[in-house]
Amino acid sequence: MDRNRVIFAGSYFCCSIFLACYFVFALPVSAEAGFNFDFQYQQQEEQYTENIDAVHQAAEQGNANAQFYLAALYALGQSVPQNYQLAVSWCRKAAEQGLVNAQHNLAVFYAAGRGVKQDYKQAVFWYRKAAQQGFVNAQHDLGGLYALGRGVEQDFEQAVFWYRQAAQQGFADAQASLGYMYSAGQGVKQDYKQAFFWYRKAGRQGLANAQHNLGLAYERGQGVKQDFKQAVFWYRQAAEQGFVNAQTNLGNMYLEGKGVPKDEMQAASFYQKAAERGEATAQFNLGRLYALGLGVRKDYKLAYAWFFSAQQNGYAHASAGLHFVAPKLSAKDLAEAKELARRYAWLYHSRD
Repeated sequence: MDRNRVIFAGSYFCCSIFLACYFVFALPVSAEAGFNFDFQYQQQEEQYTENIDAVHQAAEQGNANAQFYLAALYALGQSVPQNYQLAVSWCRKAAEQGLVNAQHNLAVFYAAGRGVKQDYKQAVFWYRKAAQQGFVNAQHDLGGLYALGRGVEQDFEQAVFWYRQAAQQGFADAQASLGYMYSAGQGVKQDYKQAFFWYRKAGRQGLANAQHNLGLAYERGQGVKQDFKQAVFWYRQAAEQGFVNAQTNLGNMYLEGKGVPKDEMQAASFYQKAAERGEATAQFNLGRLYALGLGVRKDYKLAYAWFFSAQQNGYAHASAGLHFVAPKLSAKDLAEAKELARRYAWLYHSRD
């Protein structure tokens, strides 16, 4: 049977259950996770923790580490009320003295629009300052802004340059991003072997999106000999960290018996995990299982609800599932299914 079609009582509708099988790009700046308050002097941190007045005094006297520490306290709301404007102010003072952590975090403030108006050009300016000092987080984030064309003209070659600077220092996010550039052929000649090389480095450090991409490389045989068992291994590593694409793809492997014994109940379990996180393909596939009674008890109401959620989250062929299920429900059951569908669409919307 054509793997891209699923038969419903003699009728076909498109079910591309591998739609989630794409390489995932490690995006750069996050408004929360981008901050890196890694204080350079542990003894000073312990001293300041005991006496907040000492932080202010040292900061006012121009001590860059104290200024940065004070910025961190205001940003995190520790020992002082949270105040992003003051965090930015103190972070800037330290950054202007060349403190690399402060330069990086000031860039994050600008990129995230926290405590200051969002300004990607200023973010690029401060990321570059920190990147030129070899700060791996800044190198990766600067590469990301070049890749996305935020604050600078889009330039994949510059993105690759900065990703490589950080990747060669062992920074997992940059290794994954560099792998993606090789996979996509952006800024470098497309080279699946190089993509696999960098994904493996990042995956072995526990980075979920790289582990997912390793699974996909093994499943497709791109840059490495096709090996479904290895694909399952890496999908599972990422899935256990809650990476929804990997959960969906692991469900696919169980559904088709690729690299593992065929197990529709396991497929349903992994689809459920991803579907509840708003992953549209998993929602559609879970609806399909409920419609057919594969691995779960046949339930047209639940099938309708999951098809509807998938539709709301942008799955192109979800309407075909709805059209298949709706005629099988009585008017009363269809009304209940629609109410359940509205609830599911609200609860399980996409997090993207």
